[in-house]
Amino acid sequence: MVTAIALRRGGGLVVARGDRLTLEPGGVALGWWDLPRDTRFNDGAVDPWGHFWIGTMCTDRPGTAALYRVAPDGRTTTELTGVTCSNGLGWAPDHRTMYYIDTPTHTLDAFDVHDGRITGRRVVAEVRGGLPDGLAVDADGCVWVAVWDGAAVHRYTPEGRLDTVVETPCARPTSCAFGGDTLYVTTAAPDGGSLLAVTGVGGGVPPTPFTG
Repeated sequence: MVTAIALRRGGGLVVARGDRLTLEPGGVALGWWDLPRDTRFNDGAVDPWGHFWIGTMCTDRPGTAALYRVAPDGRTTTELTGVTCSNGLGWAPDHRTMYYIDTPTHTLDAFDVHDGRITGRRVVAEVRGGLPDGLAVDADGCVWVAVWDGAAVHRYTPEGRLDTVVETPCARPTSCAFGGDTLYVTTAAPDGGSLLAVTGVGGGVPPTPFTG
């Protein structure tokens, strides 16, 4: 099961599946991983400096997952522990803030960013009406959050105000991403499993490719 992908600067993709990361095409392993039992990779994204961030999930043992930062040469650092279901990741247009979701907390969190590293975790908003899943940051610095079991995508300002709700025909939106001025939303079964396109909501921040 593929859980996250990212573009590479030289072409191809970084792919997360199960307990491994690979560079595609070719299936070359990225980093060395020995994840705890019943733990797997979940959502991931590339930061503005070309590092790949990837989180894990283990809902059977809350607080035993983590968030990692993978350098272009494969060196890996653990950036956050005590996680249960690592999900959405994104950076503000000025690169000074990273947004993050650990789904069972029901919150959209933020970190201060200094030289690519994170400090000062804080809650930006409590997500109501469902569980926060994947996210995307738009060109205005606002954060779009897919709300699992909420049949909607929420837009939060940097101050944490909910200013837009886009309802979806599927109960379980899982993530969202901008392609130009279109917001694409993925959804899950049983009543979803679709790719939705939302127009008229502005544009996103161009993705940074992984430099490895």
